Amino acid sequence: MEGDVFDINRRVTLLSREVAPKDRYLAAIMLPTTRLLEPLGDVSFHQVYEAYKEEVMGYAEGGVDCLWFLTFADLWEMEAALKAGTETGLRIIATMAFDPTPRGPHTMMGVAPKEAATRLVECGADIVGANCGKVSGQETVAILKEMRQACPAPLIVKPNGGIAPMEGDKLAYSIGPEEFARHVPDWVEAGARIVGGCCATGPGHAAAIIAQLREMGLRG
Repeated sequence: MEGDVFDINRRVTLLSREVAPKDRYLAAIMLPTTRLLEPLGDVSFHQVYEAYKEEVMGYAEGGVDCLWFLTFADLWEMEAALKAGTETGLRIIATMAFDPTPRGPHTMMGVAPKEAATRLVECGADIVGANCGKVSGQETVAILKEMRQACPAPLIVKPNGGIAPMEGDKLAYSIGPEEFARHVPDWVEAGARIVGGCCATGPGHAAAIIAQLREMGLRG
């Protein structure tokens, strides 16, 4: 597939445009490379930048509304992705994955929420926040508060719904929709302006989030 990424992403976007509701935004989601950058790994900043540039240009050519870089742990890798993303002129969402540590929530590579929010905005992100990770609902509140203090950008949160093991041929969600949605008011109060669910969440969780937001008089 090397060399075909631009065309694949462009075609995927065009197909998505055909079926997406006209009153909804179409976002292109991109994950980390799973490679360590130099000096810890064998991939250079420029190589990562070039890889994301091919991706984002294909999505931009196809007509996405925004780019979303999510589940990043390495701020250096995120900076390479954002460098490529900003060259499209599109709006950019950037979120990192945090885990609980004795020092409070940090990414796997040791990035704190305040540091992440500050640097992501400096590198061109329009909306910043957290997604995935092993943090609890209350730890997510702490992440949002720290980010809110660090930058004025709109915040987005997309936490996991716990672990979802298989029971037979069905997923058994460890945190149900109603329990998950109970955290929504706290996340909004802490600064979140966009709320969703990541791993181990499904349609039921999305419906519960929407219901909770509407109960609060917000758009869901």
